[in-house]
Amino acid sequence: SSDLYRVDHYNLNLVQNVQPGDSLIEMYPAVPGKPGKTVYGREIHPPRVKKVRLPKGKGTKIVDDNPNMLVAAVEGFVRLDRSSFNQLVVEQEFQIYGDVDLSTGNLDVDGSVTVNKTVREGFKIIATGNIDVLGNLEGAFLQAGGSITVRRGIVGGQQRATLKAGGDVSVKFANNADISAGGNININDEAINCTLKSDTVIVLGEQGRRSAGDIIGGKSIAGYEIRAVNVGSESGTKTVLRVGEQPGLIERR
Repeated sequence: SSDLYRVDHYNLNLVQNVQPGDSLIEMYPAVPGKPGKTVYGREIHPPRVKKVRLPKGKGTKIVDDNPNMLVAAVEGFVRLDRSSFNQLVVEQEFQIYGDVDLSTGNLDVDGSVTVNKTVREGFKIIATGNIDVLGNLEGAFLQAGGSITVRRGIVGGQQRATLKAGGDVSVKFANNADISAGGNININDEAINCTLKSDTVIVLGEQGRRSAGDIIGGKSIAGYEIRAVNVGSESGTKTVLRVGEQPGLIERR
């Protein structure tokens, strides 16, 4: 069937996560060659054996009782560092220099992720640490054990953007997004047609700056406080605010 030949462009498994103690490279000790003979009975000396060293880089260590085994020293992801003579390193911050798109696939990282451009619609980033997007976020899914920062804005399309953070969420503006945070949700400009759920405080607008600070449409639920410049719109878009319940707690219960 055609199912056998389907290519999954979304899950390229770009990241290889490891735990402390996971083996990375095993080196087999060199065995000297034995001399041979030509057809005339002359001795042929074997080439000298090259000594190879384990490519020990940052975040890796050689096992105490086995000098031929390189293991991970920390939790993170494995990378071959070509700039330092092909050392193997275990890092805890993963950098995407362009977009998260078909060239990268979805990301699942033990550690933190920085995306220098845009996270495109339909892609996922899951990280145990923080997620920092320097560009925009389309209708993608982000889940972080720590905080999520989107330096520009969130523009959910046909697919709404979904953000789940154990810590704070900070974004410039948000359209068509579902955001839940164990900490605060800070939106510099406006939230349009969003579901905002914070166990603590939801803040719209930047202090000391004339920014929109509007909540238009959607539903905002906070454990302690919602602060905004304007709520609702003149067109009468239904806008719901609730304070005094912790969404994360209710979900866990």
